[in-house]
Amino acid sequence: MNNFEKKKNIQLNGLNVLANISFGNEENQKEIGKQRGIERIIKTMNKFGKNEKIQENGLLTLANISFNPEVNKDNQNLIKNLEGAFSIIIQTMKNFGEKETIQENGFLVLSNMSRDNENKREIGKCGGIKITLDSMEKYLNPNLYKNGWKLLGDLFQTKDNKQAMEKGDNIKDITQLMKQFFDDFEIQMLVCEVILILCRDNEQIKRKFISSSIGNHLKKLKKNFSKHEKYQKMINKIEEIDKILKAKKKK
Repeated sequence: MNNFEKKKNIQLNGLNVLANISFGNEENQKEIGKQRGIERIIKTMNKFGKNEKIQENGLLTLANISFNPEVNKDNQNLIKNLEGAFSIIIQTMKNFGEKETIQENGFLVLSNMSRDNENKREIGKCGGIKITLDSMEKYLNPNLYKNGWKLLGDLFQTKDNKQAMEKGDNIKDITQLMKQFFDDFEIQMLVCEVILILCRDNEQIKRKFISSSIGNHLKKLKKNFSKHEKYQKMINKIEEIDKILKAKKKK
């Protein structure tokens, strides 16, 4: 791939191979990183930015080789330290907003990388919050939603990303999206965690949630999951949110 970097078909075939051999194979994942494969992938995605299959397989390979930080910490650091990597990943998702597979693969990469505080800030700075909300609004895909809510839960743990939600209709978007997959316990647990993170210690966001009539949705959610004891964790989350929303601002 390095010798024929201008040959689109060779780059595409190379990415196909890397995507296949990196899936579930920890040795190959590590070796791709050692052989400067991450740099090659990002360069190829940047050079052939309009080629859907190159973007799809590039993101899939990055997702494979950044999965599980205990195994792929070195690869995660390589992606983190590669200038422009997050910008290219998020721009690809923007450019191919109509391609669901690219959105899924992009979420996988960003979710793998978003546990690191520096990465959280960089992903937010590059437009990661908006592309996540836009993709979830467009595609009713449970796997995409799970990774999307997980990603948002990570991103909102930084002050800058949380403050970004104070502007515009972002909270209304969150409230609308949380109504999807109403009966999916895993997704709704992730939703509740995102709301808790956003509402804690932020009066402006709290007021926006109250004005978006989130209380009605939480009541329905509590009723829906109060039928079984195994969902008590969900009920506890909802009651915690309710307590925060009703708490008066400290003087």
